[in-house]
Amino acid sequence: ADDVTVAELAEQFIAHIRREYAASPAVIEKAQLSVRPLLEAYATLPCCEFGALQLRAVREGMINAGLCIATINGRIAMLKRCFRYGVEME
Repeated sequence: ADDVTVAELAEQFIAHIRREYAASPAVIEKAQLSVRPLLEAYATLPCCEFGALQLRAVREGMINAGLCIATINGRIAMLKRCFRYGVEME
């Protein structure tokens, strides 16, 4: 739906990760850490308005926070999974 916010999507995605990866706390933690900067910047934004420029801004925030490139790439990949999950679930 057009009115689903980034925060609602992230909440549903984290719940999905907790169900699917219950035996892997590291994956759950990675998902939670990945969505944190997304939520800090865009929690109330409707998902349909989130695009490449917003993802780039989230990545820039991770760079400014001093994270290494491998960590940033992993977290961006997790965010892409989050939005793919949202598309799959409509």
